[in-house]
Amino acid sequence: PICRTSTPDNTIPQKSNPFDVQSKLVNVGSKYVGNAVKGMYGKLESEGFKAGDEFAMSVREGLAIGSTIVLGDRDVEVTLRRLTRALAKTDIRKLL
Repeated sequence: PICRTSTPDNTIPQKSNPFDVQSKLVNVGSKYVGNAVKGMYGKLESEGFKAGDEFAMSVREGLAIGSTIVLGDRDVEVTLRRLTRALAKTDIRKLL
């Protein structure tokens, strides 16, 4: 069975509120985060890493041990907004 959940990040986009500064900042921030992720993948690919190989390997390994494989995807914009919000709450210095 497929279970769908509804969260504010994956609902149908509503008309934007011109005074919602926080959403505008998150959207701008998510564009920067998206560009950083693209740059990271570009660097990894130049070193021989192929984007998506980690998923292919996970499927192969899961099948090898008889696991049920469940594929799921989310709009990249939703992922970037969530990542941006999480980064805003994170003390980056602790990660370094």
